[in-house]
Amino acid sequence: MVEWYGLPWSQHFWHWPTLFHFAFVALAGGMAFVTMVATLRDHPRKRTYALITMGLIVLDLFTLWVESPARWRFTHVWLFLAFTPTSPIWIGAWGLITSMVASFFVWLDRGPRQVWGALLVIGSSLALVYPGLALSVNVNRPIWSMILIVLFPLTGMVTVTALAMLFKQAWAKAFITPLSLASAGIGVLYLWGLATGVPEAQQGFAYLWSHGGPLFLVGLALLVAPAFLRRTPLLAALVPFVGATVVRSLIVEIGQHQFFGF
Repeated sequence: MVEWYGLPWSQHFWHWPTLFHFAFVALAGGMAFVTMVATLRDHPRKRTYALITMGLIVLDLFTLWVESPARWRFTHVWLFLAFTPTSPIWIGAWGLITSMVASFFVWLDRGPRQVWGALLVIGSSLALVYPGLALSVNVNRPIWSMILIVLFPLTGMVTVTALAMLFKQAWAKAFITPLSLASAGIGVLYLWGLATGVPEAQQGFAYLWSHGGPLFLVGLALLVAPAFLRRTPLLAALVPFVGATVVRSLIVEIGQHQFFGF
């Protein structure tokens, strides 16, 4: 597990369930953020949001279990629970654990909601930042640059806001366009940084473009679409959801196959 993040490892190490993990962790982190806002405002649907958050966290953890080659051994669980703040896995694990605990008490409607709201701020932030951080520390993958620490939380919030629109949550309409445009802007900056960066970054850009660049641009275009679809809420939700998922999935899948010297 440790050598996945080291220079000597030069093969792909994730499989298709990981793409679902990156989708579910975005939804779980984003939904934890929504639950936090509802909790602090004492929204009547806060318990429903908390229940959805817990369900998404369980689904994400199950997906990770399916992906793990050591799924029937549990001796490595300590890696997720140990105090290792420099480890992306530790950050993601504790972000989800914190969100789960706080959401559980919000669902029970017991205890000080300010405390649960504060824990959800921490938990949702860690869960949203974790995917981009987990990728960017792989220094032998030029495609996974540090800007992913910003791009992945933004696209994660796009997916959960889009789902909220599909469930006819009025608050989501005000956020879907700014989040989508910000994601598209950071996506363009990400490509520009690769194309004009150091030789390794330029190598990464060439590999990304040859293995899915046009589709990546389609994903960015879909993220811009909500600005022109305000009169059709269904499309304004579905289109950026697809765009964010495409962008995230391509970065994960293509990035793990491209490394220095490839």
